[in-house]
Amino acid sequence: MAAETRSPNRPDSRLYGLDQARAVAILAMMVFHFGEGVFKELPQLEALRTPVLWFGRMATPAFIVVFGVTAGFVFLPKFIRGEIATTSSRLWRRAGWILFCSVLIAIPVWIRFGVQGQSGAWRWGFELYSVLLFYALALAILPWQLRFLSQQTELRALLMGIVFWLIGAQGFHLWPEAPPSSSEFGRMMLMSGSYAYFQMMGTAFLAMPIGLQLKKARDERRDGMFFLNLLGAGLFLSALGALWGTAIGEYEPAAIVAGALRVPARAWYFLHFGAMALVWISVLELLTRGVRWLRAPGYVLALFGQTSLVLFTGHMFVLPTLDVIKHLTPLHGAAKVVVAFVPFVVFCALVMYGRHRRLQRDSVVRSERPAPQTAVAVG
Repeated sequence: MAAETRSPNRPDSRLYGLDQARAVAILAMMVFHFGEGVFKELPQLEALRTPVLWFGRMATPAFIVVFGVTAGFVFLPKFIRGEIATTSSRLWRRAGWILFCSVLIAIPVWIRFGVQGQSGAWRWGFELYSVLLFYALALAILPWQLRFLSQQTELRALLMGIVFWLIGAQGFHLWPEAPPSSSEFGRMMLMSGSYAYFQMMGTAFLAMPIGLQLKKARDERRDGMFFLNLLGAGLFLSALGALWGTAIGEYEPAAIVAGALRVPARAWYFLHFGAMALVWISVLELLTRGVRWLRAPGYVLALFGQTSLVLFTGHMFVLPTLDVIKHLTPLHGAAKVVVAFVPFVVFCALVMYGRHRRLQRDSVVRSERPAPQTAVAVG
């Protein structure tokens, strides 16, 4: 007797909740960069200043948690399956592209230094430091770390996360600060900067098992319940971080808004704001699935997250462009805000539309491929 055995159709590997949460983190980072200037030009919005800037402080911890979950969801399963060479090449190419972007956003500052006759090689070099430089370094090293994590993943990821945090926290105090030099640049990159590698990567390691379990739940079509559990865990961990910060006397809204608690990196701060990324992933994915009229805006938000590197790089040119315009004509108040952001909004729309068209073309190509032959079991 012959019978066909069909495996159920697997869901689309793209998880919009991850893209959407990445978009929220990037938007928070843009709020962090532009917020003070906007409120200075539009004082009538002062009542919104504290909550808006508080949202902006979420950016770095939330983005690194999304990075960790994404690594566990997308890349770690490939290493577990043995797809090491192709995945490593993909990560290294991405690291190279991010490094290029980190150099690109430093060019306006270097041009200003050249015009001003700024001397001091390390002053120029330190302007290269940004969150992009961290991600270039993180992705360049990640293949070796994922190879190690491909076995006993949860235990090893937990241990690496704790060890990296201990190294970063202790190294901040044990490695003395120095004048601008190669030593101080290394200290800033690894332990003492706003995007210190050990503390940031330690957070990513702790988030990777979540991404791996999410991948398993999605493949088994039980991710709906997983998201509900993740939502509860995110709320609990965020509250725990806030209580931790309060207990040691550091959770002060004014200090958070002012950015005074970003350096040195604090574990409670990353727990509080980073866990919010888990909330965003769950809420946005569930809303996009369950509420029909939210699917279109949810898709747009996902496009923003998918093109986050290009959009982040573009937003770094808003203020340098505005400085050039100010030399041509004086701008104040709402006019200055409009001139600054309208071109950037148009840029975002064009980039996202290009991504949308590419997704459409890829969908057509996939639909035109011949269907795989079904396996036949003979009994």
